Amino acid sequence: MATIIQMLMDDHRIITSLFDDYEASRTPEVAMRLGDALVLHACVEEAFLYPLVRTALVGGQRLAYEAEDDHEKVKDFVAEAEDTRGDALDELIFELRYDVDVHMRWEEEDLFPRLAELLDEVTLHDVARRVLAFKRRQPVA
Repeated sequence: MATIIQMLMDDHRIITSLFDDYEASRTPEVAMRLGDALVLHACVEEAFLYPLVRTALVGGQRLAYEAEDDHEKVKDFVAEAEDTRGDALDELIFELRYDVDVHMRWEEEDLFPRLAELLDEVTLHDVARRVLAFKRRQPVA
């Protein structure tokens, strides 16, 4: 079984792929799938990752707060995109992609390695099991 870090990195690849799919198709259906994936991913990180960040890392409270602030911006973008079409939707999603790419890069290059160094494999696998159970209960999992 994957660790929580591996699961989240897999989510990042899926989200990147959905951004690519939107860029190729520019359809509202792909935009909706992307929005669903982003919101589910944000929920997972807020419920499972950021509590670990708060307790395991020096300055973790601040880091988690900043990351959750990023998520609120993403959720606002997704909500706005639901009522947007055409060129305006394209612009919104391209702007969103930049912000999401920056956030994912920070997690993968800074946050995840720090957590992997401090937390044992048992903890990382246990959290992954709980995330998998959570995702299975979601309507868009």
